[in-house]
Amino acid sequence: MTMPRGARVIAGGALVALTPIVSHSFGRSTFGLLLPAIEDTLQLSHSRTGLGGTTIYAAYLVGVLVVASLASRVEPISIMRGGVAVGAVGLLFLSTVHGLGGLIIGLALTGSAGAGIWVTAPAILTASVGPKRRGLVIGMLTASTGLGSFVVGNITNLARDRSGKEDLWRPIWFFEGLVALLLLAGLLFVVRAVRTERVSAGGFNLSRLRAVPQWRRVTAAYALFAAVGAGFSPFIVRALQSDAGLSRSHATRLWALMGLVAIPGAPTMGYLSDRFGRKPLMMLVLGVAAGGTATVALSRGGLATAGVLCYGAVWSSFPTLTATYVRDHVEARAFNEAFSTMTIFYSIAALSAPFLTGSLADRTGHFRTPFLVLACLCGGGFMLLIRLHENRPTYRSEDLANTLV
Repeated sequence: MTMPRGARVIAGGALVALTPIVSHSFGRSTFGLLLPAIEDTLQLSHSRTGLGGTTIYAAYLVGVLVVASLASRVEPISIMRGGVAVGAVGLLFLSTVHGLGGLIIGLALTGSAGAGIWVTAPAILTASVGPKRRGLVIGMLTASTGLGSFVVGNITNLARDRSGKEDLWRPIWFFEGLVALLLLAGLLFVVRAVRTERVSAGGFNLSRLRAVPQWRRVTAAYALFAAVGAGFSPFIVRALQSDAGLSRSHATRLWALMGLVAIPGAPTMGYLSDRFGRKPLMMLVLGVAAGGTATVALSRGGLATAGVLCYGAVWSSFPTLTATYVRDHVEARAFNEAFSTMTIFYSIAALSAPFLTGSLADRTGHFRTPFLVLACLCGGGFMLLIRLHENRPTYRSEDLANTLV
């Protein structure tokens, strides 16, 4: 039975919007959720698990380079399908590992998959959306990462309660791998995307990125935020246990709640940026992230909880606003090239953050100092954007229904 076109468009858009769950909720954020149990089970230090976080972003950088080289020759939807497939393989592999080497391999697979998903998803969903709705659409796209984190956090606590094993973690990745396979099936058999306009060049090429006004400032702020997320997210559950005095189950629930508050955060910030411009909302997000990170570093109990929720409310918003800012000034497939080039700088900045955060925590015996450093990085991004002079886009777009067929 053939699915009606209208239903296919809605279902296809929903499936594309859910793909960041595989790359960001499953392949990236879940590592931070499960890290305390992984450290205890495999007897790893913070520095060694920090290598795992660094692996995610190193592989992400490799993936971005691959996507950049393919952007001018391969349709975005094909790149996305490949990313989800690699992510599914990585998640299933992670459910079988028993040592640091296997952990590194699995995280490398899931990390590289993120590039094929995040660099293409905004282009696919906004290929025919006008500038006044792009922030909202991309915000709804990244809201799925918060939804994924909320669901996984609660499933993790439920599975541990029922099994009586507080350090259970491998079955969580197996469950995520199965979900990724189901999503891949939907992308293959339901989603139909019209062909995008081919562009010349490809690979690491600054020419597309230079079309974005003041791209250096925006790219630098994006890179600084990358380092903050890469250093903060993997260790937040462990920090809440060791520094803020929370139990593992309480910290896990708070991690899930952080995902819950992120769900309305990104669409709200995206919608407000459609009305008031990208710059003020980008600065607001950086300010809130800095305050939340510093609060977690300096407090315990309820105050630390408030800091986590502040960070969670905006943690997916800055990538949303940055992607929207870039998309405002380039067309669909050119966006793949421009944003993948920008993401190379993002990945480079994120590379060392997990290892350095873990190493500094090992040396000091706490996460206060590394988290304060991360808060300062947010402040640096805020200062960069003060002098950003935003230009509004002028080209026309059609209706979203013409993007998916």
